[in-house]
Amino acid sequence: MPWPMFRHDNRRTGNYCFTEQPPAPPSGLTASPPVNTWTNQSTVNATWSGAAGFGCAKLRGYSFQWSQSPTTVPDTVVDTFSNSITSPPLSDGQWYLHVRARDEWGNWGAPAHFGPFRIDTSAPSTAIYAPAFQATGNIPVGWSGSDAGGAGVFSYTVQVRIGTGAWSDWLGSVPASTTSGNYPIGAVSCSTISFRARARDAAGNIGPFSHPVTTTIGSSHVVSALVTNNVGQPVFNAQVSAPGACVVQHSNGQGRAAAYYPAAGAYDLAISRWGFASLPTLRARATGSQSLAVLPPLNNVISRTHFEVNGAWAFSINAGYTAQAHSGQRGAAITGTGKIEQLVAAPVPAGSVLSLMTRAIGADSGDVATARLESDSQTAQMALPLSTTWTHIWLDAAIFSGQAVTVTIEATDGGSSGLILLVDEVSLGTPVTGTYALHLPAVRR
Repeated sequence: MPWPMFRHDNRRTGNYCFTEQPPAPPSGLTASPPVNTWTNQSTVNATWSGAAGFGCAKLRGYSFQWSQSPTTVPDTVVDTFSNSITSPPLSDGQWYLHVRARDEWGNWGAPAHFGPFRIDTSAPSTAIYAPAFQATGNIPVGWSGSDAGGAGVFSYTVQVRIGTGAWSDWLGSVPASTTSGNYPIGAVSCSTISFRARARDAAGNIGPFSHPVTTTIGSSHVVSALVTNNVGQPVFNAQVSAPGACVVQHSNGQGRAAAYYPAAGAYDLAISRWGFASLPTLRARATGSQSLAVLPPLNNVISRTHFEVNGAWAFSINAGYTAQAHSGQRGAAITGTGKIEQLVAAPVPAGSVLSLMTRAIGADSGDVATARLESDSQTAQMALPLSTTWTHIWLDAAIFSGQAVTVTIEATDGGSSGLILLVDEVSLGTPVTGTYALHLPAVRR
C-alpha cells in the first residue's frame, strides 16, 4: 500500500519516497574503446545507464571498481555522483568495470559488471628464418611472431633487400596464419638477399622489424666436389678455397662442396679439413664439372704421396712422372708395361688402408693393372679398374699393422691400343671418420 501505517513506515519518516528496497543496478554501458575489442588505449571512458531507486527514491551516488576479475563487488563508499567516469591507465590484459548505486536512504544496489575491456599496449616481436645459401630457384623463408600484451599477432609485413640496396616490401598485411613464403631468386646471382619482418597485433600495435637474415646467392657457374676419406666415406665440413669464386659451400653431410663463379671457365679448388693430411689443389676444374677429392689420412706413411716432388718412388721399365695428375701438377704414369714401387720403412698404422687414384688411357681387354702390398710374411693385392675417368680404389691393409711393406703398382699392356695407366694420391694410413650419425629425439607440436 502507498501509505501502510502511521507516518508511512516503521521508521516513522513521514516521507512517501522512503524505502528499504535497494536501487536497481546499471543495465547498460557505453564505452570508448568498446567492450570485447582489443585496443592499445590504456584508459577507458565509460557511461552507464539503467540504475534507478526503488519507487520514487532518488539515487545519491555510485561506487565503482576496475579489476581483472569479472565478479568483483565494489565497496559501500560513494566514489562519484556522476554516471560517467574515465579509468586510470590500465595495464595490459582484460579488465572489468563494476558499478553499484546508492539511493538517498543509504540503500546499496547489487553490482553491475561490464567487460571485458581488452588492453594491449605492448608491440609484438618477430623472428625470421631463411637458409644461409641458395644457388637457384626459390628461397624458402619463414617467420613467426609473439605478442606479450595478449591481443595476438594479426598480420605481418615482410621486406627484402638485394645486396646493400634499400629495403622494400615483399609481402604486406600477411594474415597471422601465413608464416612462410618462397622468394624467387630470378636473375640475381653472386649476391645476397636479406629478409626482415615485423608484426601488427590485434590491438593495432606495430612491432619493430626483426633482426635480418641473409641468404647468399650462388650462380649457374659452379664447380663441385665430392669430398671423401680414403675409404670413400663422405667428409663433412671440409673447407673450400676457390680464388675468383663469389660463393663457396663447404662440404655438407654427404661430402658435397661447391664453388660458384660469376662466369664460366676453369678454376682451381683447394680443399682441406682438420684431422686429415693435405691434398694438392684441384687444378683447372671447368664449371659444370664435379671432381672427387680424397683427403689422405693424417698418419699416412707413404712418402711423396702425390708425386709433386721427386724421390721415394722407384720407376721400372716404362714408368715415370707425368703432368696428367688428378690433383696438383704431377702424377705418375706407366706407359705400356711397367711398375712403380716404394719401400715403406715406417710401421704400417693399425687399421690402415692403401688408397690411390687411377685412370687408364687406351685400355683394352688384354690389359691388367694391380696394386700390391708385401711384407716379409704377407701379401695383399687388388686389381685396378681401367676406367677412362679418375677412379678411387682402396685395399684393406690391416694385416700389415706394425710392419714395413713394399707398395707396388704395376701394369701389363696385353692389348693393341697402347695402355697408359695414370696414378696419383697414393696413401697408406688409418681411415679418419668424415661424418658421425647423431640420433636426436623427435618433437611434435
